[in-house]
Amino acid sequence: MKEDETDQSKPGVVDNLARVQAELGRLAKLASVESAEREELVAMIKQLQAWVKSEVKLDLASLGQAFSGDKEVYLDPECNLVIVEEGGGVAKKPLDLLDPALFLIVAREVTPRLLKIVSAKVTAIMEPPKPSIRVILLAGKKGSDFRKHRPHFFIMNSGGTAQDLGISVRPRYSVGTYGRPKVFGPLKLAPNQQTELVLDKIKEADVFTSLLVELACKAPDGRTYRGRATFSVENHQWQEIALSTS
Repeated sequence: MKEDETDQSKPGVVDNLARVQAELGRLAKLASVESAEREELVAMIKQLQAWVKSEVKLDLASLGQAFSGDKEVYLDPECNLVIVEEGGGVAKKPLDLLDPALFLIVAREVTPRLLKIVSAKVTAIMEPPKPSIRVILLAGKKGSDFRKHRPHFFIMNSGGTAQDLGISVRPRYSVGTYGRPKVFGPLKLAPNQQTELVLDKIKEADVFTSLLVELACKAPDGRTYRGRATFSVENHQWQEIALSTS
């Protein structure tokens, strides 16, 4: 399987793996090393593991007596069955070289767990990316005394499209109090788009030390994201605002 994450054949592979999983209990031929069904299943597991590159941890209780006394059993990204013994020893056995009876036990455990991992990755790829909002506060050419010269405040979206974006920006002063918020929006920020939000001059006598930024926006799939963060005026780097749907 190619590493191209836009490969539309992956959902088909997932459906095929689900079909084989559903039939595992009825595949009498699976106990034969020459079984076409076994070869098909091994090929699909290798194909999917080459894509997800994930350890598939197995439940010892479900594996039964074959692994009694072992501490941990999992399928590694190279499709080796890794057995961690209680004493610390580690044994590796290639999946396709397991004896038929052991292969059947392992396959019944690996298949649904790997299917869950793959399905989650396919879903993540097919979902539109959520917005990723960053902000930066810069001094103007005439100086950084924001009581005399308004600061330059930029916002950028490095994720998916942000719709109906509303932003509240409040200065926080050294004495711990907050100024009145400046509200912007609704705005729309496309991926990799940035814009300057015009802040007012800070009229109060006290020097403000940070900005409290609160925002809410919608993704193209209708989900609403919210976030808030406080940023020091001394930090002149792009700073990300963590977004969540809660």
